[in-house]
Amino acid sequence: MRLLAISIILLSLCFKSPISEQRYLTKEKCLILRAILPFLVILQHCSGFINIPYISSDFGIVGSAAVGLFFFFSGYGLEVKKEKDSLKLTELPLRICKLLYKLIIPTILFYLINILLNNSIIDVLINTFEMNFYILPYSWFIITLCILYILFYLSYILTKRYHLHSLLGFIFILHVICMKFNVPTYIYISNLAFFSGAIYKRYECNIIKLRLSHLKWCSILCLGLLTIFAIRLPDGLRPLFRFFWTFSFMALYATLPSIKTNNLWNYLNTIGLQVYLCQGIAFLLIPDKGFNGTLRTILIIGLTIIIASIVNKLYAKLNITKRW
Repeated sequence: MRLLAISIILLSLCFKSPISEQRYLTKEKCLILRAILPFLVILQHCSGFINIPYISSDFGIVGSAAVGLFFFFSGYGLEVKKEKDSLKLTELPLRICKLLYKLIIPTILFYLINILLNNSIIDVLINTFEMNFYILPYSWFIITLCILYILFYLSYILTKRYHLHSLLGFIFILHVICMKFNVPTYIYISNLAFFSGAIYKRYECNIIKLRLSHLKWCSILCLGLLTIFAIRLPDGLRPLFRFFWTFSFMALYATLPSIKTNNLWNYLNTIGLQVYLCQGIAFLLIPDKGFNGTLRTILIIGLTIIIASIVNKLYAKLNITKRW
């Protein structure tokens, strides 16, 4: 998290800020950031055994920031559709089905490998479901995202003009329910980051009209203070922290000039979702014995890219979602 914050602050100070029209969070502007996020999550999951001087301690929390930004982009994207008047209730089942469909091949691969390794499938099923509310490791965010999609559409249907107020209320109710039933915190901690993305898009025109120097230094101050005190925050305040941290981070990120992308970044962005979903397979295939922690991390990242690429090609050949 500190790495992300320091990087974005240094970039914002080193580069000349674009004019107002170029400070919208377009797909092109955010492509590189979106491509990097899945690998930051993998680094977090490797933090228990990775050993890089001075920065290893950051890897344990940097994935949390990446997950928050992933949910920010999801909320932002839905608000974009709403502002274009292209948000239709009939799309909701299809949107959820497309997300769940992306789970099928990684899940099949994960359990085929477990069978080949003679692991107890029942034990794997139970342990994985307890951690993810699904049977694939690190896939919990898909289920959370589906719920947030439902709440967003429901808010829009019930109170079109004040849908963000309704969405905030629904997220608060969801938070209370999760706490009541002792749902693991990481399952719902980024819900307000999703709301952060939606509200950022709602007021984006007003944000870019602010005096650039004031916006930049206010964002740097907020981002710096939030990052410094992140570790000491009580669990009850962490969802609120995600809201302010993602909002401040993206407000500052918007002041950067667009970075020209190449085929590599475009490709990593294309396989991004499968990188999130296939990392559990790589962890399964590369055991924690016989490898140096840093070497194991590199191998896991490399293998995840390979598996995600294969899975992505399989989905492309099936071509089912394009028929929906």
